Amino acid sequence: MDWLDTVIKKLPTLKGVTAFFYVATHWSTISHDFEEYRRQIKDREDWLKTQGDTLKKLHRLEMAKLTKEFEGALKGWRDIAIELGEKYTDAVVRLTMAYYSNPLQWQLDREQLSPQLHQTIEAMLATLPPAPPPQTFNDIVNIFVGQPHEK
Repeated sequence: MDWLDTVIKKLPTLKGVTAFFYVATHWSTISHDFEEYRRQIKDREDWLKTQGDTLKKLHRLEMAKLTKEFEGALKGWRDIAIELGEKYTDAVVRLTMAYYSNPLQWQLDREQLSPQLHQTIEAMLATLPPAPPPQTFNDIVNIFVGQPHEK
């Protein structure tokens, strides 16, 4: 009886028989639907590929635009940096000349400066000849008293 049980288990069910007859009678419609589904998938793949190419082109154009804008901004910042560098250099030279003409002020201020500025001024002062000696009280009085100058 085991063989009969096995045969019965292998027979199709009513649901399976119904599905077979449905597919057999509607094969042209089902085949057409499968073809339509395959075409839609292919169209989507083609569309995605086209979109990918378009997006790559847009990305390249956007990157070129951003690069151009960045270079313009960079040029503006470069000009500002050069201008600030010139102003900084001019200020350091003027400060060096002020300290050169007033060594006492240099002795008082040099510890308060940043190390980099301190080193820069020291290097510039080292290239200058020694400062003239400070005027004595007698020299100042002679200026105001109007002592005759030697001819």
